[in-house]
Amino acid sequence: MGDNDWTLRAHCRGEDPNIFFPKRGEALDPRADEHCNACSVTDECLDTALRTHTLGRWAKTSPHDRMIIRRQRKMEEPGEEKFGTA
Repeated sequence: MGDNDWTLRAHCRGEDPNIFFPKRGEALDPRADEHCNACSVTDECLDTALRTHTLGRWAKTSPHDRMIIRRQRKMEEPGEEKFGTA
């Protein structure tokens, strides 16, 4: 099994992605959190989101929520690279 096999068990699987990616200034669709509340793979989802996603609703967290979690865990933002290290 691959690293993303958890997505096959995600409650949101097959749903319209727009539910989880509101446009700037739009309110979050309440169905997004309903899916997260009913989901059994939120830990895997959050882990993936912290490592790779800056946008959208993942594991009932906003981009801002994940930025705070990354800072608390001393993680880099997705796409950041450390310069001067080999």
